[in-house]
Amino acid sequence: MSQELDVEQYTKNEAFKTLVAIEEHLASFSNAPMFCTACLKKHFSYLEILAEECFPAQCTINPVLKKIREWAISLKNNLENLDEKKIEDIAIQAREFRKRIEEEPKKHLT
Repeated sequence: MSQELDVEQYTKNEAFKTLVAIEEHLASFSNAPMFCTACLKKHFSYLEILAEECFPAQCTINPVLKKIREWAISLKNNLENLDEKKIEDIAIQAREFRKRIEEEPKKHLT
């Protein structure tokens, strides 16, 4: 008996973890900016991929994912010369998206 993959729950879990990672990188950005910039680009790209994979599955969280995707695309190529204010703003945005994902009701398999 095979289990069907719940694409929406998988996407929610992965987006949540990726947003946590972004928050953590931003918290330690001043200690290792070159390392963090490379990792942030990777995490933003992964958020973009997650959103695009959920769109055809008609996930109920697609409106949030669309906003996350647009946000990630706008940031992944604009990480040079980040000052403390910009880092704080990005961290706040990541936290807000993470909380929105958390608040989405869990989808139950029937």
